[in-house]
Amino acid sequence: MINDAKSRIWARMQDKLPDRGVGLLRSSSLEIPRLQKVQMKERLLDSLPDFAPSLSYSEKFSMLFRQKAAFSMLLLSVFFVFVLAPTQSVSASSNNTLEISQGTAVITRGNDKIIVTDESLVIQGDKIEIANDSMAHLYFVDDSHMTLGPGTILAVTEVYVQPGNKARTEVVVDQFSGRAWTQVLNIVGKDSFFSHRFPDGEISVSQRASFDVDVGVDSTRIEVARNLVDVMVNEGDQVYTGTLGQGVKMETAIIVTSELSDEEKNDVWWKFNLAFEKSYARVVDEKYKKEAIDRVLILPGNPLYKLKTFQEQVQLFVTLSKSGKQELAVKRAQTRLNEAQSLIAQGKNENVAETLSNYEDAVSEALGLAGEEQILADTEEVQKQVLTAQNIDAGTELLKSSVSLSASQSLSMVSDLIENGNYDLAMQYLTNYKDESHAILLDLESVPLENRQAVIITLLDQKLADLQMLRILAVDVDAQTLQEMSMIILSLREREMNHLSDFFAASADDKDVQLMIYSKLKNSIDIDTELQIGLSQVEDQLSGSGLVVDLTVSDAPVDPRLNAHSDETENQSNGSEESADYPEAHNDL
Repeated sequence: MINDAKSRIWARMQDKLPDRGVGLLRSSSLEIPRLQKVQMKERLLDSLPDFAPSLSYSEKFSMLFRQKAAFSMLLLSVFFVFVLAPTQSVSASSNNTLEISQGTAVITRGNDKIIVTDESLVIQGDKIEIANDSMAHLYFVDDSHMTLGPGTILAVTEVYVQPGNKARTEVVVDQFSGRAWTQVLNIVGKDSFFSHRFPDGEISVSQRASFDVDVGVDSTRIEVARNLVDVMVNEGDQVYTGTLGQGVKMETAIIVTSELSDEEKNDVWWKFNLAFEKSYARVVDEKYKKEAIDRVLILPGNPLYKLKTFQEQVQLFVTLSKSGKQELAVKRAQTRLNEAQSLIAQGKNENVAETLSNYEDAVSEALGLAGEEQILADTEEVQKQVLTAQNIDAGTELLKSSVSLSASQSLSMVSDLIENGNYDLAMQYLTNYKDESHAILLDLESVPLENRQAVIITLLDQKLADLQMLRILAVDVDAQTLQEMSMIILSLREREMNHLSDFFAASADDKDVQLMIYSKLKNSIDIDTELQIGLSQVEDQLSGSGLVVDLTVSDAPVDPRLNAHSDETENQSNGSEESADYPEAHNDL
C-alpha cells in the first residue's frame, strides 16, 4: 500500500522533471541519461516515509470534530442563505436626482442636452438650467437638498461618497445665476462637507444648516435660515472670511451684513422652503427606518434568533485564519447594530437595551481583532441616521448613546427640539454638552505636554463654532467658557487639573470671578501666536448678542504668474476660462 502511494507520487512528479540540462549546460543535444532519472526516482522515494504518521487521540478527535462541524456548517449555510440571510437595501439617497415641481429644466451633459419635465438622475459635471416660470428640487447623495428658482443656472461640480463609509461625503456646486435654497441635512465627520460656490465667493458647511443664495448681475445676497455657515468673499484685492449665523443676511458687493427683518422671514419663498425642509427631513427619516428594517429579517425575540447567533459562533469556530476572524468580528458588530436599528424602527424598544449591550461587546471584540476603521464607518453611518430623526424616543436615545454622538452634534439638534416643543430633552442635551466639554479638557492630561498645543487649537476651533451656536440658541455660557479657557491655560503646564476642577465648579456661575481667574492665568504664561489667535477669537464671542457675524479681512493672494501680464491680458484670460468651462452659463433657455 505504501509502495503504491510512492508510485503515485512519482508519477505526478515525473512530468515536472526537466528533460534537458540546466543552467549553462542547457542544450537540445544534452538530454539527462536514463540512469540519472532512475537514480533521481530512488532518492525521491527513499525520502518518503514508509508509514503513515500517527495522530494522538486529541488530534484525531479535533480533526473528526472539525470535519463534522464543517459538514454541519455546510448544511446550515444552505438554510441561512434562503431563510436567515439579511436583505440589503440602498442608502437613503443613493443618487443625485432633479425633480421638477413646475415647468421644465435642461441638463447639459457633455455635448448632450436633456430636457427634463418630470424627474432625472444627475451626475458629476452636469449643468442644470431652470427655465423661467419653473422650479425644481435637487437631491444629493449626502441627503442635502436644494430648491432651484426660475432662471437658476448651476453646475454639479463634485459629488463623492466614500465606498467603505457612506457617511463620508463631499458635494460641490457652482451657482451662476438665479436663486437657490440649500438644506444641508446631516453631515457627519470632520472629512465631510458641502460647498456652495458663486461668482464672488463660497459658502462651506460642515454641519446641519439652511441658507438662501440669490446671485445677481453685480452681487450675491446670502441669507442664513438655520444654524451656521462659513463664508469666503472676494472683494477687489481683499478676502472676507468668517461665519454667518441664523437670521443674518449679507450683500457681497459692498460687504454689508445685518439681521433679517420679519418681512423677509415671512416671504413666500422662505415660508415655502422652511415647510418643505420639515417635510423632506421626515421623508429621509422614514427611508432610514425602512432601510434598517429591510436590512435584518431575524430579530431578538424571534424563535430563530438563537439559531442565528449559534450560526455566528460556529462560523467563528471553524474559521482558522486571522483575517477571517477579523472580518467575522466586524460583521458580528454590524449585525448587532443593525438589529438595534431595526427594533427601534419597528417600535420594539423592549429588546433594544440588551441588543445594544451585545453590540458594545461585539465592538470591543472587533477592536481587539481588526482595529477601528470599519467600526468607525458603521458608527458614523448610524450617527447620520440619528441626526435626521424627527421623533426622538427612548429607543433613539439608547442608539444615540451607543454610537457616541458628540456634544457638538447633540448641540446641533437642540434648535429642532425647541421648535418641536421638546424642552426637557433640549435642556438635557445642553447639560450633556456642558459635562462633556469639561470632561474633554480633563482628558488633556493624558496628552503629552509637547502635543497639547496642537490639540488645544483644534478644541478652540470647535469651541468657537459651539459658542456661536449657543448664542443662536440664546444660551448664556460666558462663565463656563471662561472656566474652560482657564483649564486650557493650566493644561499647558504640568498641573493636576482634576484637583482644580472642584475649585472651578464652586464659582462656575460667577462670570466676574471666572474672568479674573482667566486673566491672571493667561498673563502668567507665554503663549504662542497661533494659540493666542485661537483664544482671542473665543474671547471676542463672549458677551455677544444673539446675532452671529464673524468676519475677518485679509489681502487676496496674488498669483506670481500674473505679474508678467497686463490687467487687460489678465481680464481676457479670466473671461476665456469662464467661457471655456461653461460657455452657456449666462444664456437664457
